[in-house]
Amino acid sequence: MKYVAVIFDLFGTLVPNMSLSEHRAILTRMAVIALKELMVPAHHKVIYRKMQELFPRAKLDTGSFNNVLSNRLFQWVDRGTYGLAECSFLR
Repeated sequence: MKYVAVIFDLFGTLVPNMSLSEHRAILTRMAVIALKELMVPAHHKVIYRKMQELFPRAKLDTGSFNNVLSNRLFQWVDRGTYGLAECSFLR
């Protein structure tokens, strides 16, 4: 069965289909922005909620978001807690 859909970006404008790598890149940038807004390492659920607050029209799912945290831009700090690698949070 063939499906036809109309896709809108975060700003409500019509966009072409997005590849998985493009989707991950956008989620990564959103997570970086959220962590910069928080200004401290945070639990992944706090980062996710901040992303929802900053980008209320974005369709976020926790699975894709959790995969983004494995990016080298993020540093694991403690159980479920991440910071930006550029800030080099050491225990």
